[in-house]
Amino acid sequence: MDVKSMALRALRPKRPADQVYPIRGTAQVTETRLRLPDGRHVGVARAGPACAEPVVYIHGILGSRLEAFVGGEPRHGVVALDRPGYGLSDALPRPSLAAYGRDVEAVLDALGIERCCLFGVSAGAPYTLAAALRLGRRVRELFLVAGVAHAGLVRTAGLPMRLLVDFAEQQVLREKVVPNLRELLSRPLVANGWLRMTLAAERELLPSTAVMQLLARRLSRSIVAGNAHGPAGVQTDLRILTTPWDIDHTALDCPVRIVHGLNDGVVAPNHGRWYARHLPGARLRLLPRYRHVSTILFTRPKIVAMARCHERRGQAGD
Repeated sequence: MDVKSMALRALRPKRPADQVYPIRGTAQVTETRLRLPDGRHVGVARAGPACAEPVVYIHGILGSRLEAFVGGEPRHGVVALDRPGYGLSDALPRPSLAAYGRDVEAVLDALGIERCCLFGVSAGAPYTLAAALRLGRRVRELFLVAGVAHAGLVRTAGLPMRLLVDFAEQQVLREKVVPNLRELLSRPLVANGWLRMTLAAERELLPSTAVMQLLARRLSRSIVAGNAHGPAGVQTDLRILTTPWDIDHTALDCPVRIVHGLNDGVVAPNHGRWYARHLPGARLRLLPRYRHVSTILFTRPKIVAMARCHERRGQAGD
């Protein structure tokens, strides 16, 4: 079986009872705060076996570096970054996707990572695309999962996506409501309760209620870690996601896969279709019945497994 067939098979949904992977214990995460050339810092978390070509995970809105490890110990090396303003990462002086691409390049240089797979989810998708454009051939493969696309789609969307535009453009919402919501979600009990309600809508795609509750607890820890120090991360997202990009997405020069749930009510499937139409050589996989969180949970271990396969094949080729 060739690599393409293996990859497509890995992303093919199984029976409903098997759709979202089982929890693999608790990840042994090593965390650090790296200094960038301009003096800012980036929060980094690593877990899984040491490897030459890790998966670099870039989280969604309200998330953090810990989001990558809610499913437990990965079978392949994963490096997860706090995006600007979240968790242990300082905010950018001016919100910019191009600047973020340079940040990721600096982090990989500091960690001695020559090549990787990039994995961006939800609101982290444009940031991950920016990193891929900056890194060029250092990217083995780019994965955008349940990803938010360009600002035009955000601005013409219905609820809840339309709220991003309202919060970005209305000063009272941006300066008063956003910080208050961020402060509420930085409380573990509030974050956990909100996530339980969110995951309840996707209960049919989860193996059990116990797994749903465990995922809610772990995701709440990620949200608390990402938002404990202020609203800068969310406010950066509001600017980035609702204004034209400062990157040229047509210049992408690496393999790219788009995965999206057909029942995603948070980021509609037309975002995935947009990426598939506009990124050179992109391949799209639409998952029937899948919603927002379940698409990310289902896809994550598959991508980690594919990265592991890429590295082994690369070593065999050497």
